[in-house]
Amino acid sequence: MTGEPFGAFAPSRLQNAIINGVRATPVLRRGTFRPWVAKWLTALRPGPIDVERNGVKFRLTLDNNPIEWGVALMPGYEGPEIQFLADGLSPGSTLIDIGANVGLYGLSLAPKVGPTGKVIAIEADPVAQLRVAENARLNAWPQVKVVLAAAGDRDGEARFAAKTNFAHSKVTADGEVVVPMRTLAGILAEHDIARIDALKIDVEGYEDQVLLPFFESAPKAHWPKRVVIEDLFIDKSADNSVKRMKSLGYREAGRNRINAFLLLE
Repeated sequence: MTGEPFGAFAPSRLQNAIINGVRATPVLRRGTFRPWVAKWLTALRPGPIDVERNGVKFRLTLDNNPIEWGVALMPGYEGPEIQFLADGLSPGSTLIDIGANVGLYGLSLAPKVGPTGKVIAIEADPVAQLRVAENARLNAWPQVKVVLAAAGDRDGEARFAAKTNFAHSKVTADGEVVVPMRTLAGILAEHDIARIDALKIDVEGYEDQVLLPFFESAPKAHWPKRVVIEDLFIDKSADNSVKRMKSLGYREAGRNRINAFLLLE
């Protein structure tokens, strides 16, 4: 990204009017319209725009990422998920954000854990890595650390399909990009983390390969107390991570079309 200070890419007056108009008009915030609004904003002025959301600074590129469209245009985007995790955080807590994208979860929750806490944002996509690192820089919170790797079932390398729409990038055997892979346990050890207060994971169907080995080997004291997990692409017929977590003492505290909210009793 650019390295420029926040505000260097403030929306133009017309861009700002469109953003505020869409935010105030529920029908225009729907998924059908968000890509078109993003195209209009980019056509008015190509390049990133700087947007503040609930006190968090984001530098957004609106050409190809539904996550950034949501941050720019939807005041409550991912709100229930973020609030569920926030309810388990306090100063000194630890949050793990696996599949961080541009940092929506990690950066939104960083103020909850404060400078004595830890936020570990893990991202594999080469383009998303640049964007989450830039957003972390703009906010300058020492508690936020960005891990540039895919989380998985081994330490080494993985093949990664870096999609144009990188909200759907994922680890896959026929991926065209080679990226580092790290186990969750290894990442925790590197950052001297013995307790996870909250964890979010969205890795496009690779959740089982990240979480099942972790729960098999990690002591219970290391298990996350609250989890938001995308289970849209998890194989429901297999011994998947959501089923395993429920058998280990997690209960489903909520659910929407995409994510399950799990709480360790």
